[in-house]
Amino acid sequence: MSKQVEVAYLYRDAGNYKLYGRAVLHCEGQRPIGELRQLLEGVLIDGAYFLPGVQFLKYETF
Repeated sequence: MSKQVEVAYLYRDAGNYKLYGRAVLHCEGQRPIGELRQLLEGVLIDGAYFLPGVQFLKYETF
C-alpha cells in the first residue's frame, strides 16, 4: 500500500523573491508520519533547507 505525503515549502532568494510550492512524496509501506518527517529532515541542510533544482531525495529512502 502506498501513502502520499504533501510537503509545502517556501523558496526565497537573496533578493527576497518568494515562491511557494508543494511536493508530493509517494511512500511505500506503513511508516508513521513522525518517522517520515525524521527521514525528510535528515536529508535537508540544517534540517530545514534545500537547494532548488537539486534532487535530494532518493526514492528508496522512504
